[in-house]
Order: sequence, then C-alpha cells, then structure tokens
Amino acid sequence: MAPVNANQPAGARHARPALLPPQFNDNSKRRIVVEDLLPEVMQWLEQDADRRDAAKESARLRQIAEAERQREAARLAEIQHKENLKAEELRKQASQWAEAGTIRRYLVAMAARVQVIQDEEQRTAATLWLEWCRAHVERLDPLTGVPGPPRNRYMTGRNEWITRRSAKTGR
Repeated sequence: MAPVNANQPAGARHARPALLPPQFNDNSKRRIVVEDLLPEVMQWLEQDADRRDAAKESARLRQIAEAERQREAARLAEIQHKENLKAEELRKQASQWAEAGTIRRYLVAMAARVQVIQDEEQRTAATLWLEWCRAHVERLDPLTGVPGPPRNRYMTGRNEWITRRSAKTGR
C-alpha cells in the first residue's frame, strides 16, 4: 500500500496525512479511512459554501447601500445647486431693483430738466430719450411683473422642464 504522506517512508503506514488538519488524525495508531472523513469534509464544504454565500451577499448589500448613498448624495447636490441658483437670481433681481430705483430718481431729475429746454428740437429729442429710458427701467425692474422664481430649467423640477420641453417639441 502507498504511504498516506508522500514525504514519509514506505513503512510509515499510519503516518499523519499532510493535507488534513490535526482534528482528523489525533490518534497516530488509528488508520484513517477516507469514508470516515466524509461527514466532516461535507460539513466543512457546506460551511465554506455558506461563508462564501454570506460574503457575496454582504458584498452585494454593501454595493446596494453605496449606490443608494450615491443617489441620495446626487439628489441632495441637485437640490443644493437649485437653491444656489435661486439665491444667485435673488441677488441679481435685488440688484436690478436697486438699479431701477436709482435710474427712476435720475429720470425725475431728467424730466425736470427736459421741461426747461427752450429749443423745441432739443426738447423733442430729450423727451424721446426720456420715454425710452422710462420703458427701459420698466423692463429692468423685476417687480414690474409678477415676482417669483426665474423660469429656468435648472432651477425648477426636472418634470417641469420635461413638460415644457414636450410642449415645445410636441413629444
């Protein structure tokens, strides 16, 4: 009969198997029969398969959690981006409102000056300029119309933008 361990001499019939852990061969006088080890080997294989399955499931759950975390981070970043754009628009509108107020005060002074111009041609030219300025300040002032957030696709909800785009394109 061939030796159990190839590193042992041929006469060592009850030598400890090289690949088996000590719990399988704790009695050096007892001969190991493969069939006797099958229940332990099968149990070990099942436990190993369970460990591998658990590791795969754990990795899958970590992957799902990471994807969810990334989606939530992207959602929060989009909300913050929209808020930043709205705040920027608010500052822009406040600046336009202040500029419109300054121009209106200037236009009051301009109107008083236009009334005292003696030359009819110059007064007509100045009056036309004053009328254009008044119309311009009305376009500049954000409070001339209905105050509210800008009508910009980056500052509104995605569905809103898709709805408007669909209405334009007919899709």
